[in-house]
Amino acid sequence: MAEIKAASKEESLDLLAAEFNGSLLRVSRKGYMLFANVHGANLIRTSKIMLGDLAPIDWQAPLQQSLEQTKPVTIDWPIDDEFFSLTFINVPDADYVSVFARHITGDYDEENRDPLTKMPNRVLFLDRLRKRQRLHYVMIQQSLFMSFGFSILRGMLKR
Repeated sequence: MAEIKAASKEESLDLLAAEFNGSLLRVSRKGYMLFANVHGANLIRTSKIMLGDLAPIDWQAPLQQSLEQTKPVTIDWPIDDEFFSLTFINVPDADYVSVFARHITGDYDEENRDPLTKMPNRVLFLDRLRKRQRLHYVMIQQSLFMSFGFSILRGMLKR
């Protein structure tokens, strides 16, 4: 929490965050969420992250890349059928990396489709695959619970 307060105390940086009309996030060099402006707060709320939490696992590699090089690192990040372009920029004078997020779902609808099949690209496919895998896992858990419950009931009826 001390890192969060320290990262948001610098007045000039707060002014930049207030004036910036997009999603601005700050992540510590260790990967913890430090700050989010108003638009950034909506993004992290959607992704069920809170200030002080570890940044999503998908962010760890670009975060490390941005620390090792001087150029910004940009990734496309899918969340709940929406896509965001995240740009990680190392702030050498501070102990954090700035993350600028831009909503690009509309761009994905047209641009990122296979020209031959007209199917969504790999990023969208992997996002949907993860959702299906989670659903499958939940269904397996439910079926195991029900079969376990039936075996207990069967044992009670045999007595």
